[in-house]
Amino acid sequence: MDAKLNEVETDFIEFMAARRNKPAAELEEVFRRTKARFGFSGPGYAKLTGQIPHLYRIMYDTTTEEDTVKCYRSHELLHLFAYISYSYPKLKSSYLRELRRDLKNRQWRNIHNFVRRKLAGRKKQKGIYLGPEGIANFLTDAVNETAIVVDYGSGLAYISYEIAKANT
Repeated sequence: MDAKLNEVETDFIEFMAARRNKPAAELEEVFRRTKARFGFSGPGYAKLTGQIPHLYRIMYDTTTEEDTVKCYRSHELLHLFAYISYSYPKLKSSYLRELRRDLKNRQWRNIHNFVRRKLAGRKKQKGIYLGPEGIANFLTDAVNETAIVVDYGSGLAYISYEIAKANT
């Protein structure tokens, strides 16, 4: 229960404390108990959050934009807890562990993508470096004043993380 929270978790607790007008220590205790019970950053929770959208397809037609938004809103909280509990940036050892697992399970597409991302080096496309850091640099350089960034996607918000890291 005394495990250190990451910066994103701490920010989330402070945000919710201000929003709910509650002491941060009280919400941190609730968050820690809930995280311990469900294991937000663990593989079981990650598997669950990956499967939940398939359950919601019974209730929503995800081929329409309106139902897709409703579907994601109905399970956004599950994903939020998983995403804020990841370590940023990801440790190299976790990449190697995933690569070993993919080799063992013969997940060739995952292996191909890993090799392409990690060993191909930085590539240029019309003067913009690909990858989260390069895209974040391009976006922040293009804005002359304080910007508000909205990242509404289905990934892990790597670009938003890089923008936030550059602005701290």
